[in-house]
Amino acid sequence: MEMSQRADEISKEDYRTIVCTFLSTHKFNVVKNDPDVENAVFTQFLRYEEISEEKARYLAIIGASTAQHFYPYHKRETRQAIGIFTAFLGAVDDHGAQFLSGIQQFGQSIVGDTSQTSLLRDYKDLCSQFGNYYTPFCADRILVGTINFVSSTALENESHDFAHLSKAPNFPHYFRSMTGLSEAFAWLLLAEEFCSSARFDLFIQIAPDLMDYTDGLNDLLSFYKEYFLATEETNPICLRAKAEGCDLKKVLHSLCTELERYADRMKEVVSEDPELLRLLDAYLQGSIGLHISQIRYRLHELSLPV
Repeated sequence: MEMSQRADEISKEDYRTIVCTFLSTHKFNVVKNDPDVENAVFTQFLRYEEISEEKARYLAIIGASTAQHFYPYHKRETRQAIGIFTAFLGAVDDHGAQFLSGIQQFGQSIVGDTSQTSLLRDYKDLCSQFGNYYTPFCADRILVGTINFVSSTALENESHDFAHLSKAPNFPHYFRSMTGLSEAFAWLLLAEEFCSSARFDLFIQIAPDLMDYTDGLNDLLSFYKEYFLATEETNPICLRAKAEGCDLKKVLHSLCTELERYADRMKEVVSEDPELLRLLDAYLQGSIGLHISQIRYRLHELSLPV
């Protein structure tokens, strides 16, 4: 089976320079967690025997921080649901191998009655409750994104070692779009209280760019922990470099250019709706702030000028 060339290495200083340049041209916002949302997430995850108290606290911080950074103008009730949802994502991502059978059957459990752990059962039930906060179409997009994420996480945990063929350059983007949950995060922005008919018509036009921005930003700002600390060669940046037959530095520079293009294009589309522009700006700035502020990404080790 044909394999594309191995991605060239990149120095930590080169990566730091790329990130510093990106941050110098993009506004970002770091905010404190809502303690009520964080406590609600923590209390939820104390229920599961698979999750230690320390892990429950960690998931609560991540969940509440994501809800506050991405969706600061949403009602607290909605942010609480988003915080718990994000924590479930973290639990599946970190412990997928522990309950592999359950995540393999997750999608089918939604349409049928298959056996699940209490954690996965509650994750499924939460997805069904998003109709309380979102219109049916938006809630469906969140559900689709969730199923894509869980099933692709199962695939990763089945020890599949995909060969990334130079003749199939779109595969890394395709698989990344499933593993990143970007469809769910994008559509979580349009809570029902913001979803007028005219606003929906604008938002659906930017949804593809918002999904690609969400994945791309995470790829850029999680590269440090994945490549330099975990020494992973299967992260999205490395896979793209292999598929395109170019070095890592070129991929990172291209990604920064793409992120700027996505942001500019989305803002131009929604410029006629000041409220939607406000929501979008908060999401874009908060998504950067989340990565900068959370110890999970270890970016503080780079002494970034923030």
